[in-house]
Amino acid sequence: MREARLGIWGLGICAFMLLVSLPGTSEADEGMPLQNQINISYLFRILRSYAPDRQTTERQYGKPDIVRENREHPYEIRSMPDGSRLVTMYRSMGGLVEDEWRLRRLPDRREFDALAPGTTAEEVKLIDPYFTVLSGSDPDKGTSEHRLRDQGLATVAYAMVEGRWIVRSVSYTERDPSGFVSKLTPEDRAAFMEP
Repeated sequence: MREARLGIWGLGICAFMLLVSLPGTSEADEGMPLQNQINISYLFRILRSYAPDRQTTERQYGKPDIVRENREHPYEIRSMPDGSRLVTMYRSMGGLVEDEWRLRRLPDRREFDALAPGTTAEEVKLIDPYFTVLSGSDPDKGTSEHRLRDQGLATVAYAMVEGRWIVRSVSYTERDPSGFVSKLTPEDRAAFMEP
């Protein structure tokens, strides 16, 4: 019991530290407004204190086009007005939102390999139009995460230069910690592989 309480306190302290070090999000460029603030880091999402439920999601975005009620990873897919799709994944217990990702397609790692340091966020937007740059305690540095079709994760590091986000580097995680792509049915996964 004592160990469980210590674990909960430890998680709470980690969440607090993350919220202190990531005070806000910002758009990719002043001249390039993003459509939403959905595509945020999975770690940040699971540590936040608020998670909407299915009813809240439906009130905000309307009825889903596709509902997948599999036991371990239930999710819904909604068509958005601009032709993109919003995938909302729920916790199997309680039905709270575990993850949301807006996309037209899953990008390929080679697309991010082509981003050289000095590239603007405008060019990143051509690959993944719905990304969100999270800036931490240093507002002149930020990162964005991009889920890949090979089930990996691309993390782009930026520097703010003359009011614009400029790419500093791109790094990869072999397996996206959210498991987003692996949780999709083969049919849904195939639909996001199309150009």
